[in-house]
Amino acid sequence: MTSWLLAHDPPSFHRATHPPFLRAAGQGKVPKLLLSQYLSQDRLYGHAYIRFIGQLLGKIRLDSPDHNNLTRRISDMLIDALVNIRRELAFFDDVVERYKLQLEGRNSHGSEIHSLLRPSPITRAYIDFFASVSNPGASLLEGLVALWGTEKCYHEAWLYAKSFIPNPSTTETYRGDPDAGALRNDLVPNWTSAEFGQFVQAIGGL
Repeated sequence: MTSWLLAHDPPSFHRATHPPFLRAAGQGKVPKLLLSQYLSQDRLYGHAYIRFIGQLLGKIRLDSPDHNNLTRRISDMLIDALVNIRRELAFFDDVVERYKLQLEGRNSHGSEIHSLLRPSPITRAYIDFFASVSNPGASLLEGLVALWGTEKCYHEAWLYAKSFIPNPSTTETYRGDPDAGALRNDLVPNWTSAEFGQFVQAIGGL
């Protein structure tokens, strides 16, 4: 199924994974304000992701006679997804602190001000999408396909950004970038790691 999905509409997949923002990220041209706005929305995405994965886990009957190796693999993968996103949100906080970024919806002391946490139209579309493919009327398969599709696009998108970084394996610090190197030193390597690629492959292999 995953091969069919990738071959179904290549132009749309290309547009989704090759926006100008990612080129600018790889070239070190994203200012701190824009990166702060992006990370603020990505955190909201992460919160919705947690709810989404929880809903999918709720569809698995671990005590069912039909519980088999496949359902165990699915449950293990979804638990890994929760661990990963929790680590990702902690990683965001670390990057924000080290590079002195300012997440929207937080005061100067770092605590959240929930009234200011507003998803953009695109983030709202993701939140609604996650809700639609994990509601009680949706199948576990629908949710897993949606999970693979979003993770696949995210990984491919940041690989595209990485392609603009000269010699990404060097110890260059990129401190002269407008974001002081947050993207090219920390965020892009994290989002293009071998571990993340293996996680995406594992979802597609279920």
